[in-house]
Amino acid sequence: MIAGGYDYLLKVRTRDITSYRHVMGEKLSSLPHIEQTSTYVSMEAVKEDVILE
Repeated sequence: MIAGGYDYLLKVRTRDITSYRHVMGEKLSSLPHIEQTSTYVSMEAVKEDVILE
């Protein structure tokens, strides 16, 4: 959960654009109360933290 213009930020990793379309079109967009989604494509990771709980 985040503050600002969005309620949640999800990081979704898929093998290819076809898999991504499946996740967005058939999984996330079909959930109740999902009105809108936005997509941002990461071109390169500068740093990525891994948190193990």
